[in-house]
Amino acid sequence: MSSIATAVPSGTISGGPDWCVLDLLSAFGQTQAPWKYNECANATEGTAADDFQTICCDGNIIDTTQDMYGFARRGQTMRNYPLDLENLVCCREAGQRQMGGIVPFSNPTRCDAVLKPTPLASLAATNTKNAVPYLATFESGRWDSAISMNVDWIRTETPKCLWVQTTHPDVTMVDVRVPAAAITTLPPPTTDAFGRVIGSTTNRPPISVPTTTVRSPTSSSAGVKSTGTVKVRLSALAALALGLLVVV
Repeated sequence: MSSIATAVPSGTISGGPDWCVLDLLSAFGQTQAPWKYNECANATEGTAADDFQTICCDGNIIDTTQDMYGFARRGQTMRNYPLDLENLVCCREAGQRQMGGIVPFSNPTRCDAVLKPTPLASLAATNTKNAVPYLATFESGRWDSAISMNVDWIRTETPKCLWVQTTHPDVTMVDVRVPAAAITTLPPPTTDAFGRVIGSTTNRPPISVPTTTVRSPTSSSAGVKSTGTVKVRLSALAALALGLLVVV
């Protein structure tokens, strides 16, 4: 496998530099290209897109030392969260088969057994400029009325990404060599997230997703951000099938 030389943030980031963990694609965009992308930059705070380095992965990003998402729910200021790239892991979904039924909440500092834990720093070649949606298979996750049984449910998922304000003077960078990005571009989808044919005149507008905003010095549009507000959103999947609250 080929590799590339790059630089990544080193050490704990806390109290100054801005950072985000968000979905690559905005939940308020459309279900096909051209996509609407999330950004961590905030003009009010004086940051621009070029101030950030990004790393994206085909799965969820967790901190193996503490519950990063729960930190915000406990009313803590995310700017004070001790973010360290060395502790971040991507729970990779691509090519992995997940349970599709109702399952208990997992440990927020460990990947589920069906997923592949991968150090996020090792994926530094994949970023918001080259990452694309990917497929994830949920075992027995969809009911097929034609055969009256559950079948595998293959969903298109959006990568999760880390943004770090690497232009901030408190951020130290180190040179590393990592595997080159392995990007598989999917063909344009023929149906949307609800199984409706894209472009059909019978399509209805997307179902609105209820959102609860928790006032705190932390914010997120689809993940965790180090300033602003925290949004706890009932995902469309949870609202329609599982009834579970998730932090996104």
